[in-house]
Amino acid sequence: MKKLISVVAALALVGSIAAAPKKPAKPAAKPAVAVPAVPAVPAIPKSTSPTGGAKFIIAPWGGYNIGQKTDLVTASEANYLSAVTQSVSNDTKAQGIAGGLDLWYGEKFQFGLGAYYQQGTKTTKTTSFTAAQSGSVAGTTTQVVQMNYLPILAQVRFFVFEGFYVGAGAGVAVLISSKIEGSSTFTQAQLNSTLLPFSTDVTGTAIWLQGKVGYQFDLSDMLALNVFANFSYQIQTVSYKDISSNGTATSAVASDVKNTGYNITPGLAIAFKF
Repeated sequence: MKKLISVVAALALVGSIAAAPKKPAKPAAKPAVAVPAVPAVPAIPKSTSPTGGAKFIIAPWGGYNIGQKTDLVTASEANYLSAVTQSVSNDTKAQGIAGGLDLWYGEKFQFGLGAYYQQGTKTTKTTSFTAAQSGSVAGTTTQVVQMNYLPILAQVRFFVFEGFYVGAGAGVAVLISSKIEGSSTFTQAQLNSTLLPFSTDVTGTAIWLQGKVGYQFDLSDMLALNVFANFSYQIQTVSYKDISSNGTATSAVASDVKNTGYNITPGLAIAFKF
């Protein structure tokens, strides 16, 4: 009997557990919101132009000019006191400092303007006279010929390959510092008609033709270093007249003389790119 009661109680317990309400199932997790993909920013290709994408360049430069003796200097040496037998000492220098500014616009092919100062020929000639040669007393005369130029040019240049370029330019060159100065140990009263007046006034503007070759070293997108050489040829006819010691023109010489010559000017430029 006891066993029967135990079985009935166990069955009742199992039935109550089965009849108990089941807990509702957990709701399914919400789907994750998809984050839109950010498109990759394409890399900007580096410019292949010689200027790194810049189109305007300002390039101050300095250098040293190596020139030849011009026609005027040759004529001056040939004619200077040629009527008198004398002892002559010549010191001719056809070189000097140069420097200026170039403006360029463009990329592989560029055009622009240039202006610079260039020292030309300087000749110092000292002549010694005996008393018999001068007609009065012994003494010396010294003539200094110094002609410097200010070329102003329209220019073009072309980058043949990375860094290396060639160019050309044409314009005019104003003759500056062109007075031919003379000095003497003689007094004006002692100078006779065969001796040099104290100075000569020279005027004339040259046609200036120029070639250029160089190499550009890029230091940054905004800065570059240029090593170059200018090859120029001046075509010029100058007028000159002798000036006496009191500043009045004399009739001893009044003439036009050709003053052509070649120049080679190596230089170094700092290029600012914009």
